[in-house]
Amino acid sequence: MIRQAILLCAVSALALASMPAHAALYSVKFCVDYSIDFDDASGSVGDDFYTSNSDRTALGIRIKVMRNSDSHDMYFDHTDWSGADAGCTDSLVLDSTEDYTVSAQSRALVNGNYINVLDDDGTDNLYSHVEYLAFVPSSSTTITFDTAIADQWNIAAAAGQAMSRRSAGLSGQNFDLYTQECPSTGSSCTSNSTGDVYLSTFGAEHKYVVVHELGHAMAYQSNGDSSASFSYGATLNSCYTDNTRNHEANSKEYQSAAVNEGIAHYYAAIAFNNSAESSCGFAYYKTTDWDLDTVTDATNVSCESGPIAGVDNADYLGDWCTGTLTNRAVEWDWLRFFWDLDTDQSVTTTTIFEIWDDANPNSWNSTGDSTGSNYPSTRMRDAANTNGVLTEWDNEDNTNGVQR
Repeated sequence: MIRQAILLCAVSALALASMPAHAALYSVKFCVDYSIDFDDASGSVGDDFYTSNSDRTALGIRIKVMRNSDSHDMYFDHTDWSGADAGCTDSLVLDSTEDYTVSAQSRALVNGNYINVLDDDGTDNLYSHVEYLAFVPSSSTTITFDTAIADQWNIAAAAGQAMSRRSAGLSGQNFDLYTQECPSTGSSCTSNSTGDVYLSTFGAEHKYVVVHELGHAMAYQSNGDSSASFSYGATLNSCYTDNTRNHEANSKEYQSAAVNEGIAHYYAAIAFNNSAESSCGFAYYKTTDWDLDTVTDATNVSCESGPIAGVDNADYLGDWCTGTLTNRAVEWDWLRFFWDLDTDQSVTTTTIFEIWDDANPNSWNSTGDSTGSNYPSTRMRDAANTNGVLTEWDNEDNTNGVQR
């Protein structure tokens, strides 16, 4: 036994002698921030989050740290999405005689759901930001690096912010967001058949567009991977002055379209506004004439008070639209209604999306029926009753003009 111990000591001594004199092990942690560049990240919007284009913590991002000598992954995982270590790896023990590749991918796990930002629906590739090709540690430290400004990181940042605020009761879901124009429109959209989000360059540059489309995807997955049946084609009758469009915040639409857009608007509003406050700022991304004076109004509007001076914060449809109003609505009335349910009646985002699911929007008649029993507003109210919030619903529906 003594001879064996002596032999082991000799071998250890030889191994130490063969190592460079400066070899050392260091504890290194890597953290990632998103570099963002949104056109609607401004203090003038009146919202509370992402009010500037300063770097943002990459919540739940997936980071890879690979030892180059043998391609061994020292870390290949999602980071925390909340708390002091959000956007950071664990503390990794790295060898000063090795070099490492350090990269971040456009995939994040936030509030129990996966956000995947992909190049296009033909290749489905994630993006990667490589910060180091041959990192050599020289001390124990924490290193924070940021991504380059690009559409994919804008999208990842805005979607992560929204998911961190409200998951709508979803967990374990994958949300695929493409840096690709909508195949059918050439702009931004959410696929009615897959729930995938497509974002044009314009869309990627506007945080409210990104999260509005994510809101449609949330509704799709909340409803068992089914989109709503909807129609914008109601007789317009003086609800807005641009008669080439029937899909905007203040256009008169069938209830099916207005509530479908309204719940997505609400999800965007709740992502960037503190619901504990009375204000609600929203950077609307289409030109709009709220008071119908043929002059385009400001895009930064309020979803708590009226959108502009002279326009009330209740029942825009009833105040400004003529003609048939039954089974008709405007998107903004539904946005404000959901916002009031949340902020004034304490109905959670999870419950709002449960109501959406229980109303079975995929099966309602997009233009209603002669009895009214299949009107989206009726189905939504019945679902509110199922979820035990009928009183709260009725406290807000007539004021906001959505119960028609």
